[in-house]
Amino acid sequence: EAAPNASAAVIKLFRAYREQAERLSDLNELLAREGKATALSGARLPIDEVHEIFERRPNHFAALEEEAEAFISVLDPGDDLLGALKAWL
Repeated sequence: EAAPNASAAVIKLFRAYREQAERLSDLNELLAREGKATALSGARLPIDEVHEIFERRPNHFAALEEEAEAFISVLDPGDDLLGALKAWL
């Protein structure tokens, strides 16, 4: 709220990054299908790894849920979650 231009710039930057990463991933995949090795052949883009994780384990991450439950009990927000988070930070 305090810096709308900065917020908009960060969002724009992230969208540009995501678009370029997708293009690079698509290009790498196309070249691999044609049998041409690329510098990325051995390495995977982080976005590809994240997509694979979500495909294998749709919407359930037990360890993350356990940590979130432990954190909320430490935070003890009552009716004011935002206030409790601000105080914790």
